[in-house]
Amino acid sequence: MNSLRSVYISTIMTLCCHFLHAQTYHGDFIGLHFGASNFHIMDGHSSPLIFQGTGIAPSIQYMHIGSEINHIIDGSFYYDNLFTSADNFNTENFRGRFRYSLFCSASHNETAARRFEFSFGGSVTSFYCKSDYYFDLPTIRARSISSWYWSHSLDFSTMFNLKLSDRDCIDFRVYIPLVSNISRPEFSSSGDYDYVENDWVIKTFGKTEFFPANFSVNAHMDYRHQLFRRIILQFGYEFYFVTYDQPDQISMYMNNFRLGMFIVLNQ
Repeated sequence: MNSLRSVYISTIMTLCCHFLHAQTYHGDFIGLHFGASNFHIMDGHSSPLIFQGTGIAPSIQYMHIGSEINHIIDGSFYYDNLFTSADNFNTENFRGRFRYSLFCSASHNETAARRFEFSFGGSVTSFYCKSDYYFDLPTIRARSISSWYWSHSLDFSTMFNLKLSDRDCIDFRVYIPLVSNISRPEFSSSGDYDYVENDWVIKTFGKTEFFPANFSVNAHMDYRHQLFRRIILQFGYEFYFVTYDQPDQISMYMNNFRLGMFIVLNQ
């Protein structure tokens, strides 16, 4: 009797452990992530100086991972106070991005312990960056000008997935815009100014450009570990670079680090 009881308990414990830890990355997942962003920008429309700083970078993400097709929807927000070599100049910067991506599996290579998969596809991305430039006077902090970069693009995207174990995997994704619609200020700083509202008017759409006129690269590398059956931890790194020359040269890049958690909706 005791031996049967031991076998029974051992079997139940084995099944429970398998139920908790067995990983299949097929299903629906939603995640919330928090992190930091190190950002650099040079916007010739406003200043020839390079502004840089470190701020916050929260994001939310939904993934549907299938056997052949993957869908990813993500939204990110960034906020930084930027500084430059001139102590009396500083910039308040807001950025945001919304993206929908679709990836189709091209090939995979499976072994007993790991699986490598390559996917390619496309995405629709809207990226917004607004900078308010200030200078410090003896008694006040005055805003000198505002500038922005707003891009709506159709992108080519690729994804590499390496499954390290039943609970661990690494994703690497790259996005490159092929067709973009870019909203930028007019060449004259007064061209977008609304004297009634006493502020600059930001246009949602502007000039349509084809690669490489609006050259940009956005890369993500994420490490995921399944902690429990419905909880997945993720550590992510993101690199973003863009350069565009209308109405004046603008270049920016950022390095973002995030830590977050996915909830498994279904598998």
